[in-house]
Amino acid sequence: MTPRHAGPRAADLRRLIEARHARFLAELQAAERSPGVQAVHRTRVAARSLRSLLATLKPALRPTLFARSRRDLRNMAVELEEVREADVRRSWLAALARESGVLTPGAGRALVVELERERDAARRRLRKHLRSQAYHERTLRLAATLSDRRLVPGDVDAAKVVHRRLARRWKRLRRALAARVDDPQALHELRLAAKHARYASEALMPLLGIEAPRELKALRSLQDCLGEHRDATEAGEWLAGLGEPLGPVLLRRLEGPIEQVKERRLRELDRLAARFTEPRLVPPAVSPARRRAAARSARS
Repeated sequence: MTPRHAGPRAADLRRLIEARHARFLAELQAAERSPGVQAVHRTRVAARSLRSLLATLKPALRPTLFARSRRDLRNMAVELEEVREADVRRSWLAALARESGVLTPGAGRALVVELERERDAARRRLRKHLRSQAYHERTLRLAATLSDRRLVPGDVDAAKVVHRRLARRWKRLRRALAARVDDPQALHELRLAAKHARYASEALMPLLGIEAPRELKALRSLQDCLGEHRDATEAGEWLAGLGEPLGPVLLRRLEGPIEQVKERRLRELDRLAARFTEPRLVPPAVSPARRRAAARSARS
């Protein structure tokens, strides 16, 4: 049985937010120096993790500061998204074409040229943006917001918020998984629920003294499964948008292999859903002083 834990305080939440922001800032600075595939990917992961953490802790945060930080993080994530998607598409579609063997050598080369043209253009736009005044102002504003001590009020019941919101993340995931349908948008929403549950769990479970390695491993498998289904869906949409003369030729030949990947991932999703289990989220222990205060409040 997981032992009951006293739970976090407001200061613990402040330190956690500051640590996640420091990690994001370090990755962002690395991407500034060299916006390659891995640097951009790590920066996006750090941004999503921080953004998800803030959303999970929303009831514990001052509304105006929360809204400002979320807006800046959302804009920064959008600015990185184009490059990351182009990188993933270049790697994923080129590998699929090579492994399936459905393209002629000429068509394969044409596909790679088009993918790399799009990726290089996205990287040029990102480099330009990273040198802009708007980018630097947003970075400074985010740092000021997340270091503001008013972000997490001192009187917040941090332990209660953390436990309740963490349980809510898993509840949403369980419901989305049970109600899943073979629809790209619905599966995308399920993927987002899995991401939020993972990011919240990795950040907040240690504050509650909870360990759930098996559940988190299964959650990562679920996220990978849904992620490749999403990559396949977006690859098909990208090919369809290429237009004449290249798009119809490539789509006609690659549509079958793309659908095979999606079907394989849907079968895997069914297996993962059948084995899905939630961690045992034990509420934090209530101190004697807080218990007496609650009793006095109930009597008055």
